[in-house]
Amino acid sequence: MHIPLQIPEGMVGEYEVASFQQDGRAYQRLLCRGQVLMVNTPDIVSGFEDFLQRAEGRVHINGLGIGMCCQYLLSKPGLQQLTVLEYVPEIVALVSPAFEHDPRCKIFQADAFEWEPPEGERYDFVWHDVWTTYSARNLPQMAALFAKYRPVASWQGAWGQARCEALALQQAART
Repeated sequence: MHIPLQIPEGMVGEYEVASFQQDGRAYQRLLCRGQVLMVNTPDIVSGFEDFLQRAEGRVHINGLGIGMCCQYLLSKPGLQQLTVLEYVPEIVALVSPAFEHDPRCKIFQADAFEWEPPEGERYDFVWHDVWTTYSARNLPQMAALFAKYRPVASWQGAWGQARCEALALQQAART
């Protein structure tokens, strides 16, 4: 699956959106001090594909990243509302202007672990994507987010969950 992005290139503080070419296709990446945090290449998109295909109705995402999920979901006619939380204000400043034109999309600078949904709010789909690497250490945070959003979510998923669980099993087998 290819999700072309049109996020304007730029830099805010130590965060940067930059374009690059790979295998004849144009991609974008989000960097912090030169370190890649997010790209929209097929190998990364594959980790989101199940969620992106399923999600419709009222959707909540923890983690804006480079806006890949926003871009795809806003193209779906079944999307009614998209609420996105991003902890890093520089990322919000860089990426959110690309989605201001769509009234279904609301992006907030907030901590997913502390933010409280408005009274009576329910989401058909909630996606958690606040990690930049695969690690077994992410699992307690995933569990905390799943517990926090369980009362307001019909379905939840998290980026890298299966790979993080596999890493935890590998670590346990070595001990």
